[in-house]
Amino acid sequence: ESGLEFDPAKVVRTAVENAQDSKSAWRRGDLIVEITKQLPDCLGGLERHQVRALVNELADAALQSGADTEVVRLTARNLVPLPPELTREDGLSVYARHGAVRYATKAHLEREGRVIEQDTELGAPAVSREAIEAAVAEAGLNEGQEQAFRSILASGRRMEVVAAPAGTGKSRLAGAIHDTWTQECGPVIGLTVSQRAARVLSEEGVRNAQNIAKFLDVHRRLE
Repeated sequence: ESGLEFDPAKVVRTAVENAQDSKSAWRRGDLIVEITKQLPDCLGGLERHQVRALVNELADAALQSGADTEVVRLTARNLVPLPPELTREDGLSVYARHGAVRYATKAHLEREGRVIEQDTELGAPAVSREAIEAAVAEAGLNEGQEQAFRSILASGRRMEVVAAPAGTGKSRLAGAIHDTWTQECGPVIGLTVSQRAARVLSEEGVRNAQNIAKFLDVHRRLE
């Protein structure tokens, strides 16, 4: 009556794409949320238990080995068979957290592989040890920041990753790297996921700092 059609394959495909876009590794619960968002209004006459059963059926189809979605299970399976008294109905250990199994699409894993392969190659510009030591003496960094500062500037790799909790001085480190890199190698562009983070980078001395959405929009307009 609504004029809408229910295409289960399209719902599953779109839900998997959206789950992958939001997280590099996602859980069944994330997929169920996305499937629920994709259900058309023409299913509005279903009872709650029917909707729940449908959503779970679609999630099972998406996660099934060999499905068109090409979803890969990232969480390792049990290497040693568990006794029945320690196994849940879903085959996991009773000690495993419910819904903790993570997934990703084959296409996403292939993209990650290409990024890692390209960005760990050597041959990118690097700052000399002498310049690094001179910069360290003036930067006022703590021990952890100094270690990352030396490693990043001298590595010669196309990509470096710094992972640390909030408030540990990553922005301060980025500002110090900006100053030395600008002086020794060339200009720096600071890109962040939010405007607030861009302002923080600016306050730390990264003069050309923008959030990614604005950066991409400006370049689309230029094109």
